[in-house]
Amino acid sequence: MLPRSIDDYTQSMQDCRSVEELFAAYSDEIEREGYQNIVFVRMDGTRERFEVRFANIPEGDARRYFEDRMWEHDPVLTASQEARSPFTWIEEMVRKPHSQAARRIMELKAAIGIQGGLTMPFHGPGGMVDIFS
Repeated sequence: MLPRSIDDYTQSMQDCRSVEELFAAYSDEIEREGYQNIVFVRMDGTRERFEVRFANIPEGDARRYFEDRMWEHDPVLTASQEARSPFTWIEEMVRKPHSQAARRIMELKAAIGIQGGLTMPFHGPGGMVDIFS
């Protein structure tokens, strides 16, 4: 499937009547762009307080992420708190030094099929960050 024109994409967004339809349409477009998974997370500025608002990833992958407490050292979450523009995971891992624990998280993500990504952080008041990844 090819990506839609911006006009067709905008129309598909306008046709959505619920949050579920909106995320389904967005997920479809992301897949057309070559990405298989999507997560929308809201963080209040700390690692311990974040909420997964929407996720389109294999259930076993999500379970492992939370059971193994991968968020504690996830370099994508760390970068999202600081970044002011979208970034790819490979850019993040190449341009900055990371702890062994952070690198291990990225290795574990790759092992469960999440090998790379694009993350878009949206910063709000009081340290709030909405993250599309």
